[in-house]
Amino acid sequence: MRNIVTPQVAVSLAFLLSGSVTWAGAVIYSDFGPGFASESTTNGPGWCVTGNTTPNCGPMTDRWIAAPFTPSSTSTLQQLDLALGYSSGTSAAVIDLVNDAGGLPGTSVLESWTPAGLTTNCFDCATPLVTLPSTGGVVLNGGTRYWVLAKGAAPDTLDFWWGNTLGLSGTFSSLNDGASWFLQPGGAGTLTAFDAIATAPEPWSLPMVGAGFVVMLALRASRRSTCSSQEK
Repeated sequence: MRNIVTPQVAVSLAFLLSGSVTWAGAVIYSDFGPGFASESTTNGPGWCVTGNTTPNCGPMTDRWIAAPFTPSSTSTLQQLDLALGYSSGTSAAVIDLVNDAGGLPGTSVLESWTPAGLTTNCFDCATPLVTLPSTGGVVLNGGTRYWVLAKGAAPDTLDFWWGNTLGLSGTFSSLNDGASWFLQPGGAGTLTAFDAIATAPEPWSLPMVGAGFVVMLALRASRRSTCSSQEK
């Protein structure tokens, strides 16, 4: 009987057996509530992110907002998610990922985004989610604090960064382009989530890779044996 398993099928089987070598993503930090919930649906706390001529946010013009996070493991950043919505003016923001400097946002920009066309804020609506894919190959060290900064993309920009539903704190504001920072009152931390690709495969996947190649070699040997039998 002729062997119907081709080398191409064997290679496919090897890849299926290799498991996490496909580098599946993993969440390394999140303060979203279940289902990406934020305070946006409960009229809870959040913070204006403004340009330097923005009205409708009191005296808080040219306002930067910063939120800290600490990754659970050393990973290459894949994606950053924020509960950031648009209120008025130019619908855009500048988002920077920066280092920590003595418990405050630093000045070393690891990666930067300028998302436009943000979701319009409204109370009792689903969380306005901004998704930022990473293209810089930034490696984040597990247990090290980093900061995400949100700035108005234009002088008239008024965006709103919603707080979380978990009661976490640590949000800071700056009114002078990061020269000084002050802790925001209210106690609720900003809402952020981070996805990352692990920098190494899971340990259990390595034996599976070996098993895949063993299967491939066995099938090739079987095919050769079948061919030899038919020639006799």
